[in-house]
Amino acid sequence: MTKKIALILLLLQLPASLLADEKKSVDAKKYPAYEFNFALMNDNPFLNLFGDESSSSMLYTDDDYGQTHGLSLAMSYLLSKGYITGGQERLSVNYNSQLYTQDLTPEGQWDNYFPNNPQLFNEVTTVKVSVDNILARKKFYYVAGVGIGKVNDMDDTGWNAAGQQQRWHDYKHNNLTPETTAMYANQYGDTNEIFGSVKGAVGKIIALSDSLRDQRYEVNQIKLESGAEFISVNNGSNVYFLVEVDRSLIDIGDHSVSAYAGANGIAYASGDKEVLYGGGVNYKSRTFAIATGWKFRSGQSNQDFYKYQDNDPIWSFSISYKW
Repeated sequence: MTKKIALILLLLQLPASLLADEKKSVDAKKYPAYEFNFALMNDNPFLNLFGDESSSSMLYTDDDYGQTHGLSLAMSYLLSKGYITGGQERLSVNYNSQLYTQDLTPEGQWDNYFPNNPQLFNEVTTVKVSVDNILARKKFYYVAGVGIGKVNDMDDTGWNAAGQQQRWHDYKHNNLTPETTAMYANQYGDTNEIFGSVKGAVGKIIALSDSLRDQRYEVNQIKLESGAEFISVNNGSNVYFLVEVDRSLIDIGDHSVSAYAGANGIAYASGDKEVLYGGGVNYKSRTFAIATGWKFRSGQSNQDFYKYQDNDPIWSFSISYKW
């Protein structure tokens, strides 16, 4: 409840000027042409490297199930020529791998199985290519994208999310926290299926301040977006609407520390509906950004596609570099 109140208070700070259309365009030459982003997601805050069972739940949790782990790598390029709307478009390529798990340890028997605790796993990995004109600062922006992905529950030896978790837990158990880190005994299924995806969205960026527009287009703004994504397997297709707010707290020259919050409502082809909401803090400059925060969910996630989802919070950490 406290997290929802904080989100509402941040949204209430929006000035009346957000109702006006943004008419100023952006000179693409003022922005770096390339951007690389690394993002890590985990249901154990800071990977449980700090503290133990007696520590704050913000730093440690025993629950390592549901949406367990994720890693994203993204690269974008500011195109010199617009192909969809005529100018100031950005081409992005994103790799994303997420792991969802279910604990099979009988209640009260953790110590009998530790460290090889049995679990089911479902890994969803995608590579997506998209084009948008968000930087053009027109009345509305557009996003179009295609992707290829894989749903996997029969291989945890690779370098996608399941393999990443196995390697990390093996290393932690043998080198860092042997008394608390399980290595897992994954129970395998028979799914290793390729799928395709197509996405389209329309949105609007609303500036909350004119002072930072020329240097940092992602600070002091509201992002509104609605779209749909078709996914060819497991009722994964969905429609969504999101609102994201970034509000500057400290500005020194080209450097900014800000708070961000957002909510994303999703309706799946399976009939499930959920809302993802959360926030955090970030630091941004013209060429570098770092952010950390938590995401929470309410409602029913798409169990046909994700299989082992729950409502536990997900911690995220990301670094971006532009040049």
